[in-house]
Amino acid sequence: MPSINDLLKKALSKKTCMKHPVVVVIETLNSEYIIGWNGAPSKGKKHDKCSRAGFPSGEGMELCPTVHAEIKAITHSAKKGIKIEGSTMYMNEWFPCDNCAKAIIEAGIEKFVTPDEIYSNPKTYELVPLLRNQSYNFEMAEKLMREAKIKLVIDPSIR
Repeated sequence: MPSINDLLKKALSKKTCMKHPVVVVIETLNSEYIIGWNGAPSKGKKHDKCSRAGFPSGEGMELCPTVHAEIKAITHSAKKGIKIEGSTMYMNEWFPCDNCAKAIIEAGIEKFVTPDEIYSNPKTYELVPLLRNQSYNFEMAEKLMREAKIKLVIDPSIR
């Protein structure tokens, strides 16, 4: 079986988002693997240029047709009839936005692994500056996931 990093690389080769090359792998309790990537809807039109080019991160979201990697992986598992409750999700960078965090919680994912440090102060759950005050609402995402008792793991070897 390929490693998580190999699967993340495979997902990266599928991404169609030109701004944020975020990808995920879901590992189920039965050792099944589902990948997801930022990109246009699977039955939608592929875009040859970024509709948010020139916008700062998190701005111009209303112009973006991209489905986030987390949602793609969760919907792929549903299409394939693969149970993901109790599973682990690995992300190649960053952290889920608030909407993806809600989907992760509803899907029953119990562990989330990212290579990036998310806390500047883990005792107070203060996020690093990059994740604060963004329209992606990482603060709410982290709080919701923590309240749902999703285990948040920082593993720099995941890329």
